[in-house]
Amino acid sequence: MEKARFSIRINETNSFTKLGTDQVIFMIAPNPGESLMPLVKIVSGGEQSRLILALKAIFSRVEPVGTMIFDEIDTGVSGRVSAAIGKKMHAIGQENKLLR
Repeated sequence: MEKARFSIRINETNSFTKLGTDQVIFMIAPNPGESLMPLVKIVSGGEQSRLILALKAIFSRVEPVGTMIFDEIDTGVSGRVSAAIGKKMHAIGQENKLLR
């Protein structure tokens, strides 16, 4: 997903719900030339997990956290993708505790 674009859309609402006062939508365009679409509509659970891995890797460099939990991060991936996930998790694990 080297050329993927990611954006966060925040819609203000006039009411307070159990989820807060704003609606937050994660948007992604996985391939060049594609329009941004809501993440939950176009990616599988495994792809969501790997996107979260990428975001946590970025955020952990800015503000380290004590422990990160990844559920089914390597489900249904090929050897090449699995190796890339392992390398990224190893890098994150140098500064944080990981649970998988």
